[in-house]
Formats: sequence, structure tokens, C-alpha cells
Amino acid sequence: MRMTGKNKLHLSHYNALLNTDCKVYMINGKYVYPIFKNASSSLDQVHDQVLHNEEITQCDDIHILIRDPADRFASGINTYIKKHNMEIDEAMKQIKEGELMDRHFSPQWIWLLHLRRFYNGKVTLRAFENIADYCTLHLNNADNKTTVEVPSTFISADLELTKYFEKSISLDKIIKECKSVLSKD
Repeated sequence: MRMTGKNKLHLSHYNALLNTDCKVYMINGKYVYPIFKNASSSLDQVHDQVLHNEEITQCDDIHILIRDPADRFASGINTYIKKHNMEIDEAMKQIKEGELMDRHFSPQWIWLLHLRRFYNGKVTLRAFENIADYCTLHLNNADNKTTVEVPSTFISADLELTKYFEKSISLDKIIKECKSVLSKD
């Protein structure tokens, strides 16, 4: 999997994420979209109901926890190297050369594109620190992380997501804004 130009992200490189089943959980009367490395394992343990793919269209507002992009990238790459018994330097080299992509560290806005396959309504983005509103259980929260330099292409659009915290807004508007940020990079 090669990317054109150093650190350029193209949607075709995210097919492993975008072409998977989509889930939304019902937790305490709220619809919640789980993103890997944003307490998705914990949310999976406490949900009351799960909606898949086309069932998601029945949602009226979906809550999405957004984690600090640099922290999430570091956590995700550490999960990846541990899972694949890989050295951090080799993984980072492959990422920078466009040869490695994984849902554990892919940008959060790409997860929004995944949700968009089945849902085009309102979403409420919430800071990750609000996890206790959905569950008290937080699995995998003691990451023993190796420090990494985060490529700006992995976090630039995600940093824009914070301006939408606590607002019910069109998913399409957020995605359009993220694409606009990336076109400036």
C-alpha cells in the first residue's frame, strides 16, 4: 500500500476500515458510535443494544467520543506494534512511507466517513473525558506507551473536530470541514 507523496493520506488506503460493518451502541438511552482507541472495548461491554449498518438509519442523534488526536495516535501505534510484535521505528517508517495503515491509529475523521456510509443525520461530538457519561468501565486504559512523533497528516483534521464538541450538527458538515483542512495541508 503506497501513498503518493510523503505522508499524503488517500481514502483508498482506508478501505480496511471503511468496508467493514458499522456499529452503533445504545447505552443509557443514547446512541454511541465506537471508535477504536476511544474506549470502544469498554463501550462494547456495557451497551444495551447494538445497531448494525442499515439499522443505524433509525438513530436521531449519535454521540461520538473524540480523543486527543496525538494521544490516540500514540496509543494506537503502540497497540499495533504490540499486537504484531514489531519495533516502533519500523512501524513509524512504514507509516511515513505510506505502507502501513490500521484502524487503531487511523484518523478519527476517517471513522466518521465509515459511519457516513449508513447514516447522514446529526451527531454530537464529545471530548473523550466524558467517557463516564456512558460507562464507568474503561478497559485498556493503562497503555504502556512508547513515545512517538505523530505525523501531522494523522491529526490535522482531527484537531478541527474539537470545535464541534457538545453541538448537535450534521455529520456531512463535519466531514466537509475535515476534507477542507486536509486540502490545505
